[in-house]
Amino acid sequence: MPQVRQRLAKDYGFKYNYVGCNATTELLNGTKYYNEVVEGYLTEKFGKDFWANFHNQLDSIDSAKSANPR
Repeated sequence: MPQVRQRLAKDYGFKYNYVGCNATTELLNGTKYYNEVVEGYLTEKFGKDFWANFHNQLDSIDSAKSANPR
């Protein structure tokens, strides 16, 4: 699922980064701020429902993969 999520995120113009379990407070605060800025940009670009649409697409992909396992 992580690769599918990354591919779909790329279609929307962002990517996921794993920060690990030893992340500092500064890194977490900076990431939170950055995510808020990016989410605002994506909302302007794709509309207020983009995040729900993104998750619906992920759910659809996940359901399709579950119905047709390799």
